[in-house]
Amino acid sequence: MYDGLLASVQGSEEKILRHQTGGDASISVGLKTPITTGDIAFLAEEIYKGRSVITGLTTRLVLIRWRKPTDSILIKIGKGHNKQKSSNLKLHDLVLMTKEEGSRHDKLILRGEKQPEDVYDPEVVAKVEQILKEIALYEKYR
Repeated sequence: MYDGLLASVQGSEEKILRHQTGGDASISVGLKTPITTGDIAFLAEEIYKGRSVITGLTTRLVLIRWRKPTDSILIKIGKGHNKQKSSNLKLHDLVLMTKEEGSRHDKLILRGEKQPEDVYDPEVVAKVEQILKEIALYEKYR
């Protein structure tokens, strides 16, 4: 399950990078994310309790960025042909939701022009923002 969630995070980051670069698929080849399966397990189980933060559903879940990145997510390490490409993703960027909710979120927010406040109820936004602050506190000690 955690490997599947990690793979969906990786795929989502690649999609965001392609969107940021105008559809250039070559730029996202070899992109790494600084997230482990242990991080995924922590978020899915300890923080989100295995439930979508939007509806509370427990099936077909994905972790996805809550907010659209304002700058490029690409970090390049090294020189020449051995250059490593990584995403700047942090644990406190991610929320757990169903695949269907994630697809809608990606379309409207991550690759669209809306903000979470335009799409979700104020109670959901406040709940998510509080959770993300909690994750940021944990992340300091990671």
